[in-house]
Formats: sequence, C-alpha cells, structure tokens
Amino acid sequence: MREKLKALRERYGWTQYDLSCELDVSLDSVKQWEKKSNPTNPGIKNRFKLNQLFDKAGIK
Repeated sequence: MREKLKALRERYGWTQYDLSCELDVSLDSVKQWEKKSNPTNPGIKNRFKLNQLFDKAGIK
C-alpha cells in the first residue's frame, strides 16, 4: 500500500497534505499509512476512496 500511495501522490504532484485533503482524513493518517516501519492500513471507507483514486490514476 505504501508504494501505491507514493505513486499516486507523485502522479498528481500531491504532498501528503494534499492527499489528506482529497480523502478528508488527517495528515497524520496519511503519514502513518506511508511509514516505512510498521505502517498502519487505511480503514475500509478510506481504502474504497483510495481504490477509486488508484483506478482514476491507472495505478494497479
């Protein structure tokens, strides 16, 4: 998931803050999802939103 998030952000030129605004989540949540050691996973609602963004960006 961490790699896909980074690819998504790079595709759109977004910062972690930009992604947090797009998903309506806290910046800390995005930071936790992208952590290299012991990352957390987004909940079901946010995974759905992320999957929509991945599909739109053509990221599998």
